[in-house]
Amino acid sequence: MGDIKNLVTRLNHGAQDEVYWLGACDESQINILENKLNLSLPNELKEFILLVGGGGVVGEEISGIVDNDALAESGGAIYYDTCQCRKEYSLPSDMAVIYFKDDDVCWCVDCRKNTYGQIVNYDLFSRKISNVLAPSFRFFFEEYVNLRT
Repeated sequence: MGDIKNLVTRLNHGAQDEVYWLGACDESQINILENKLNLSLPNELKEFILLVGGGGVVGEEISGIVDNDALAESGGAIYYDTCQCRKEYSLPSDMAVIYFKDDDVCWCVDCRKNTYGQIVNYDLFSRKISNVLAPSFRFFFEEYVNLRT
């Protein structure tokens, strides 16, 4: 958990804007989330959720588990955002939303076997993956922190 924890600390102390976290989470809630979405999240994303729940710089928060409730029905919750994108935009069942903004931007963790763990941009209009943003959540989060500190 060192890398993720260090990045969280760096963001907390060096962010140019306000930082907000959803709150630490129990492992049981991650298990509920994975079971309900029928996928297995990468360890680095699980570490992030266990540590802070989700969040980040206000207005650019990374989706997670809100108030230690895996099935919370609010924007910014992986479960809610993923279900909404599956229903409204045909998001494939092997993707989980980690950033969803204004029904325009949808970034997901790819849980498919051959591309497992990549962070991808899912184009809501063409309803397909348009590009890979990062090879893993750690790389994604490191870039996220670098751009905001």
